[in-house]
Amino acid sequence: MPKHALFLHFMTHPSSLHIATPLTLAACLFFSTAQAQSTAAEDVCLLLALKQASAQQTVADVFKQCTAPAASEVQTLHITSTPPIAQKGIEPASEQSLFLNRLRSEMRAVNEPFALLPHRPNYLLPVSSHRRDPASIATSGANDDLEAHFQMSFKFPITEPLWNGRIIPYFAYTGRAWWQLYDSERSRPFREYNHEPELMAAVPISGIEAMGWKVRIATIGFNHQSNGRSAPQSRSWNRVVGEIYADHPSNTWSSLKIWKRLSEKAKLLPTDSDGDDNPDISRYLGNFEFRLGWVQNKGHQIGLTARRSLNAGGKGALQLDWSHPIKSTPALRWYAQGFSGYGDSLIDYNQKINRFGLGIMINDWF
Repeated sequence: MPKHALFLHFMTHPSSLHIATPLTLAACLFFSTAQAQSTAAEDVCLLLALKQASAQQTVADVFKQCTAPAASEVQTLHITSTPPIAQKGIEPASEQSLFLNRLRSEMRAVNEPFALLPHRPNYLLPVSSHRRDPASIATSGANDDLEAHFQMSFKFPITEPLWNGRIIPYFAYTGRAWWQLYDSERSRPFREYNHEPELMAAVPISGIEAMGWKVRIATIGFNHQSNGRSAPQSRSWNRVVGEIYADHPSNTWSSLKIWKRLSEKAKLLPTDSDGDDNPDISRYLGNFEFRLGWVQNKGHQIGLTARRSLNAGGKGALQLDWSHPIKSTPALRWYAQGFSGYGDSLIDYNQKINRFGLGIMINDWF
């Protein structure tokens, strides 16, 4: 666990604060500002030592325990005592794998009932400029082209992994907002907000390899997406979604997501609250999504997302992402995002949008 994650651990786990408050606060401050990266053994040792520390111990005393040779022994005992779910179905830690490294990190939170894990990237783009293609469906034109855009995305394991770690059930939620931050005349309204809760099961995969690429994880689940509005501006759909993730020793990764929309009955009138809000949404938001990414050793991460509909007259979209750690605050990243195509937001799903944004990111995919 990175040092800054220790601060989040105590903020989200009040039950861990059973040692003296001054020591806890000092430890959180110390670890959140530390620049050096510790080994996994030191991280586990520090968590155990803090939980077991007395009110008389200082931060230096706790840190000294975990820099001594005995720290590796403490870590070994801790890992051995955890349920087998953290080990089954996952290949040895010596193998270089972006997805398996992330999965091992997530498994540390399985027994923490209040832990929230990043699901997709979390970011804020204070500057996001969008343009609608005049040939697409027209709008009122009341919104400013310059706005703010952000995404928050988290997940947590519903239970401990099942069948000796072969299936890991999750609940996930992603919220995306388009905020007319610079429209002071209309009191800076939110133009659109999309909710996306998911129930899914992740399965670690081994033994599937081609040209150096290895399939690491497969997921299947139920996905609901809506904008929470009433008719006629209501947009929503339900899908069964499957996704596979693969990576390559060159620090390159990819994922392929496919889905099947669950049908709804047709509306008698556009203003009806019951029925299909958007019967043609699959034509614009597609049937599959492919991602390709690269994690550079110096911190750069580049990603490309392509989405396409295989239906007659189907549309698609492309998104390009770049991020890099902020030198003064390594926990945050500079972020740039470019998008072109359909389905940028649900309210505009059938309009072609070209958008570019700059901002900061809390976490990338890796």
